[in-house]
Amino acid sequence: MITPKQRKWVETLETTTKKQGQRALHNIKDDAYCCLGICESLFCDSESVYDKGSIRPLTRFHHGGTDCTFFLTDRTTEELRFYDIYAKLNTPITYKGEEYSSLYKLNDDGVTFKEIAAIIRSDPANVFIPDEEYEERVYLDWVNNFISVEAFAEHYDMTIEQANDFIESKQ
Repeated sequence: MITPKQRKWVETLETTTKKQGQRALHNIKDDAYCCLGICESLFCDSESVYDKGSIRPLTRFHHGGTDCTFFLTDRTTEELRFYDIYAKLNTPITYKGEEYSSLYKLNDDGVTFKEIAAIIRSDPANVFIPDEEYEERVYLDWVNNFISVEAFAEHYDMTIEQANDFIESKQ
């Protein structure tokens, strides 16, 4: 089962007419997106920047206090429940005779947006952290990284009551 945000991204990959690019979330000069750039463009603020050491204009996405031009922001990684900022697959797959361990590598090797969407739909749990595991990670985040329910609730976009209920349900 996938969340509404995950579904929106997959459906966008299936229907977009945006040009596909490699090695950056969004290359402004070519107006080309990586599959992860499509994801960030749906959920983040952005600005145009120049890649350090080159004259290539890129889009820098802002979300939850992090800025990224090549990989997912921490907040998008968390909200869409990716395994990491590279959209690592839980288990590597073989596609057209090649082994892949992340969506960014599939994209950079020329696998189309529609093909990537089909791969995601065929096994969402290989791309997105399943509900039970995600809840365990959120609870461990609470235990290890927060000193107030208020900060935890704000970080996870919950009310304080929802955060307290969640914490109590895991104890």
